[in-house]
Amino acid sequence: MPATAITTGASLDERRRELRMTIPQLAQRSGISTATVARVLRGEPTVAMGHVSAVAEALGMQLGLRPRVSVDSLLRQAAHRKAKRAAALVQATSALEGQGLSRHQFDAMVDRTARELQAAGGKTLWAD
Repeated sequence: MPATAITTGASLDERRRELRMTIPQLAQRSGISTATVARVLRGEPTVAMGHVSAVAEALGMQLGLRPRVSVDSLLRQAAHRKAKRAAALVQATSALEGQGLSRHQFDAMVDRTARELQAAGGKTLWAD
């Protein structure tokens, strides 16, 4: 299960317990079934966000999202992954022709390509 779903469920359940509210009472306040409330509180990842939001609202809580990774870091990671795939294709072709790159040359090609991809930005960075 994703850690965020488990953490969210645990936080909601902790709040429910602090309020001394039963699951059936929470279900009634949130307008969703007791079984679904229990799934939300267990942090099951297949529960609809609307249900999680309804439970949070009934508990006087607010859901929110916050970045786990900075935009720059995510862009760098994506550019590096894509550059590494492209360089690996070049390396494979070069090796077939007996002109394989050294590890240093390969790493330099990956770094240069990653910088170019990141500078170009846009959809090309995310397209496979």
